[in-house]
Amino acid sequence: MTTSSRRGFWALYLSVVLLSANGLFAKLLPLTPLPVTAMRCAIAAIVLAGLIIWRKQLFILQPRRDIAIALGLGVLMGVHWITFFHSLQVSTITIGVLATFTYPVLTVFLEPLWRKEKIQWQDIISGCVVFLGVWLLVPHFSWNSGATQGVIWGVFSGLCLAIRNIGVRHYLKSHPSQITFFWQVLAVAVVFLPFVRMNDVAMMSSMDWWKLLLLGAFFTAIGHGLLAESLRFFSAKTVGLVSCAQPVMAAVMAYFLLNEALTWNIALGGALILGAAVFESLRVSR
Repeated sequence: MTTSSRRGFWALYLSVVLLSANGLFAKLLPLTPLPVTAMRCAIAAIVLAGLIIWRKQLFILQPRRDIAIALGLGVLMGVHWITFFHSLQVSTITIGVLATFTYPVLTVFLEPLWRKEKIQWQDIISGCVVFLGVWLLVPHFSWNSGATQGVIWGVFSGLCLAIRNIGVRHYLKSHPSQITFFWQVLAVAVVFLPFVRMNDVAMMSSMDWWKLLLLGAFFTAIGHGLLAESLRFFSAKTVGLVSCAQPVMAAVMAYFLLNEALTWNIALGGALILGAAVFESLRVSR
């Protein structure tokens, strides 16, 4: 293995570990999803700005309208994170992450709208498999059930992420991902920080602030930066397939660190969702 391959390897797998641990903070921080999202993005924007200046890169995107696009997609990403954390808080980390990870298949259904193409029969089968997997996560549908709420919010979060990813791919793919991600987290901070109540900030202990700092700096800015770095060495297919390990790692972390239960229904439903995601990643790459 060459030095560059090792660098890409460590960047990819470290990014997956960092991004897998994101969900833990939904349980570890005594805050609702909105202030967590707003403050983590403010911290991430500061860290990314420092990295961009250190690398002597330019903040401006050309044409200038791409900045507006990045800001708009950033707000959508903020909605994704808020609903994602809400999904985890009303249910479990495992259920929330698995429900959100329907986004690869949702992307396959939505992207043809941009390309004006027909949805293929393989995609319909994948959608049915994902639907079955989601149903297994919630065998008894009731809005009073935390699992039901977690799945609904998780799938909606995955929908927001799918639309945001399609927008980045179609409108911003010519720009460095680190720069576009900076504008996105900046948009989240600017839009949602005014809605953070002072009571939320006052109730945080010094340990909570350290957790929030870790979430914003390492598990957001550095995690996504490493993921972008890995794309310099590996194909999008490889990165996508390895990223499918995130729900598995998140479930393992939740089991050992938070004593969250893992039932056979959740394991089977998760296997179907991840299997469909892996299948679509392989098929699209071909």
